[in-house]
Amino acid sequence: VFLPYMAHIPRPFDVELIEFLVPPEVAVDKAEEVLRNLSRLSFVKEYKEADRAYYWFQDELRTLFHQYIFSDTFTWDQLRQDASRKMLDFYDVQIEKARQQGDIRAEQIFIAERFYHEAYLNPTQVFGDVFDRQFRRAHQFGVAGDLLAAMRSFINLLSEELQYSFRLSEIRWLRDIGEAELAQKHGLKLLEKNVNQPEHAVYIYNALGGIAERLGELSDALEYYKKSLALSQQLGLNQRFSLEETNIGRVYRTRGEWEQARDHFQQAYNLALGSDRVQTARSQSELGYTFGLLREHEVGITYCSLAIETWEELKLPQQLARAKVLRGIIYRFAGNYDQALKDVQEAIQTYNQSNYDVGLAQAYFHLGLIQLFQSNEKSLTKKAHQDLLDKSNYDEALLQEAQNSLQISIDISNQRNLIGELLQALSEMSRIYWIQGEKEIARKVNEEARAHAIFVKDVYYTIHTLINFAAFDYAEGNYESVPQYAETIKHEYEDKGYKFFLFYGRIRRIMGNIAFKQQEYDQAIDYYSEGLYLIAQHGSNWRMEQEFNNLKEHLQILPPEVALRLYRDVKQYWIKRGLNNSNMLKLASWIDREISHLIF
Repeated sequence: VFLPYMAHIPRPFDVELIEFLVPPEVAVDKAEEVLRNLSRLSFVKEYKEADRAYYWFQDELRTLFHQYIFSDTFTWDQLRQDASRKMLDFYDVQIEKARQQGDIRAEQIFIAERFYHEAYLNPTQVFGDVFDRQFRRAHQFGVAGDLLAAMRSFINLLSEELQYSFRLSEIRWLRDIGEAELAQKHGLKLLEKNVNQPEHAVYIYNALGGIAERLGELSDALEYYKKSLALSQQLGLNQRFSLEETNIGRVYRTRGEWEQARDHFQQAYNLALGSDRVQTARSQSELGYTFGLLREHEVGITYCSLAIETWEELKLPQQLARAKVLRGIIYRFAGNYDQALKDVQEAIQTYNQSNYDVGLAQAYFHLGLIQLFQSNEKSLTKKAHQDLLDKSNYDEALLQEAQNSLQISIDISNQRNLIGELLQALSEMSRIYWIQGEKEIARKVNEEARAHAIFVKDVYYTIHTLINFAAFDYAEGNYESVPQYAETIKHEYEDKGYKFFLFYGRIRRIMGNIAFKQQEYDQAIDYYSEGLYLIAQHGSNWRMEQEFNNLKEHLQILPPEVALRLYRDVKQYWIKRGLNNSNMLKLASWIDREISHLIF
């Protein structure tokens, strides 16, 4: 009687489960006898824990029962449906017990096992809505993984349409938990099978785009998203147009091509406006943040504020919190640290109320960055030049607050296996450790961040950690290693089209500092001319002033005629490249000021 149940229910059987499932023709007090009979069967596995015995089918036997044993398919299907309905009630009890005991992992496992049965009874709803929304998008990766593992036991019994839905969910889940290469392998296989079915391929291309982003294969990601957009247009899936334009814009932004990103986010906004309030608000947030990167701070703040108004009206707290974080970042860019802190702290409160750990880890990271910048801004030892690794250039109380915030982000990321959030917090934390004088810990933490960045192919933080190492070595006088870092950054990233101007400028500035130390002044000026030009394509007003003061400090100790010649060489280089933004115009005016002082 119980063998069909065991074939369908992918969990060990014990007395409690047998008593729950017992059919009317079997007395409840026969449960122990049923277990003894099961233990005599060679194809039933047994294990004991404490004083309780558990039994379950071998996997091969479960497949055999599903495919060959029962000739009366209708009766067999009805039996499985009845069993699944009973199991929904069984798991409701188990989930409540786990909650009362505070056993989060047991609760997650029971939820996943319950959804196996819900998926059997209503697979379209589970894969089309519940799985994607409740588990994967909520970053409940453990639950999602448990559910997919349970579903694999009867995947071949599903229709082709549901098998496609399963495989699509699986590759997205693999991507989200950091198994992007395996996700790509499965995704390409799924695409090969569905390439002539555009109604399927459109979603596979989208998933492959997200996977390629995780792998740092940004050119491939662009192609996949563009193919998904083209198929969406071909199929008349109007609601997807803005989504794919947003995806394309995000890839361009990751590559540092902010003007291209802005144009696609603008297109996404125009497509969504008037037809989809949610997508409109998303586009406003992304567009606002991108304008912030382009130093159009007021425009960026306006778009983010519009998004915030929409999220408040729609009562969507997680989206509201993210928009506030983005606006807070723009306020940081603009040097308005008080408003930046207010926005991000409000976002943290919202994330706490909605138990959204991913957003919480990100918000604490940005809170730490704001506090770090504010610590430098409020430093009591203002100098013309500030060594950003020198503790005397930071307000100690704010520096400690920044460290505390980053540590919270690290702790949340470790608890939830949020690799992307973890590596960015570690890379910034390494700098704080160095500032605090904990140099060995700083190097160790930066190496951990670098390992994570390489593993998930995060190009931005792979370069960021190299810059950290170069700055650390320069600070300790280890000049021999810095050119190797510079060469790696140039050949592996700059020459391949990644447009991270700030990093490329910073490594040149470090090389310039070394050349000044070695009294190779012409070489130093070449590095500084290129470095400041590149940083000006990215940096804030605050950063440009700091970078110029670095140059000024080096030149003011040289003979006036040498300094004058070098200033003129710098200006001539910039004129040839083009004074193409407000930062460059400011730099040129500062150069003219110093030249004037030297002449008169």
